[in-house]
Amino acid sequence: MNQPPKSEPSPIPEKASSDLRPLILGYARFTVLYERLLGRQPTVEESIQGKKALTSRVGMLKQMLVVGCCKEARGNRGWFGRLVRCAEGSSAGPKIIRSLLCRPVVLALEVLDHLVPGISGQPFNTTTSSNTKDPHPTPIASTYSTKSLVNETTPFTPGLTLVGYLSGTFGLGEAARSLAIACIDSGIPISGVDISDPILCNPEDESIEFPNLQNSPSTQLLYVNGDATASTLNLLKLADHREPRYRIGFWHWEQPKLPDSYLDYFKHLDEIWVPSTFVHDAVAELSPRPIYKVPHTVSFTPSENATRERFGLPRDKQLVLVMFNFYSCYQRKNPHAAIAAFRSAAEQIPSLGLVVKTQNGSKMPSEFAQLKELLRDIPNAILIDDSFSRQQTWDLESCCDMLLSLHRAEGFGLGPAEMMLLGKPVIATGWSA
Repeated sequence: MNQPPKSEPSPIPEKASSDLRPLILGYARFTVLYERLLGRQPTVEESIQGKKALTSRVGMLKQMLVVGCCKEARGNRGWFGRLVRCAEGSSAGPKIIRSLLCRPVVLALEVLDHLVPGISGQPFNTTTSSNTKDPHPTPIASTYSTKSLVNETTPFTPGLTLVGYLSGTFGLGEAARSLAIACIDSGIPISGVDISDPILCNPEDESIEFPNLQNSPSTQLLYVNGDATASTLNLLKLADHREPRYRIGFWHWEQPKLPDSYLDYFKHLDEIWVPSTFVHDAVAELSPRPIYKVPHTVSFTPSENATRERFGLPRDKQLVLVMFNFYSCYQRKNPHAAIAAFRSAAEQIPSLGLVVKTQNGSKMPSEFAQLKELLRDIPNAILIDDSFSRQQTWDLESCCDMLLSLHRAEGFGLGPAEMMLLGKPVIATGWSA
């Protein structure tokens, strides 16, 4: 990370107080480029050197040629085939050129591969690359110090710089927004940096109006899970954000133990915040840093026009709501168990109706097909697969009578908390948070 001058810290660029979304997709493409051509991810220095390529198709095309023809790439058999394959799958050049030039070359190389194995440039096996986890990790005591990582060169300014998915239509995004709103309502100085992928944002969600601060807070809160820490810091560096005085990570986890692979993420942070006792206990077993439990705030008001007719729901049924995002691990959300439980209850209570609210079902067609097949013979089942704004979600919750949440594990349980705030019954798994 870049260190500020030892005299007076350099002012933060104007873009540092807004968001990084223009860099998100470019950085993802940049990372894929290195993985396809070199079998590894780019270093921070390489990302900075190729920064101009992140938001430009022409720049990405030039970077592809530079990386694909470099000495490291040419040291691997099939480097030319990998370069052509990468060019074929890239959106940097015209589609017709990729079809007429790249595709025939790829097919020819695949034929020659029978004579010269490896010349076709098959993708790297990332499980055996240099990124493979060390099977004998160094013990915590010899790797990390419990000493604070405070950057003494940055003067202390109260408040938080919140870095997270501030416009994301999923749990982490809503949790980060709730913390921002709580700080604003409490008069705590706070600024925001949005790292949301534009694809996972809902334009109907209003952005948070952060106060105009005279001085940027010197404490940075990374509201991302542990495995996203390094990539988020890379993005901040690419956007010329200066090093904070103190950095906190807000982590979620849905299993009783944090994997050993998370050890490396602690070195970037001074302390960890978690939303529940369950996550605290999972992280504490591994963490060399202090951990503090900071539950999410849950506060909202349904719209005045929140009616069942608005969502196409029947008025004469007791509606049971099952709600999940396909991107949040279909198996963990466990909709099969919830639907089976509803079937059992509906046999005894015919007045029950089922509302299954999902998101991103079209992105996981196999699982989505399984879900639709499960609901096919349930007469009072309504499936809504759509990206709702948070207000729409709260309005839907207010229109249902109860929540059925048989998730296998939850780091907090935002849906159950929201339904309980509305005074609705919640039937949930008696485990995890």
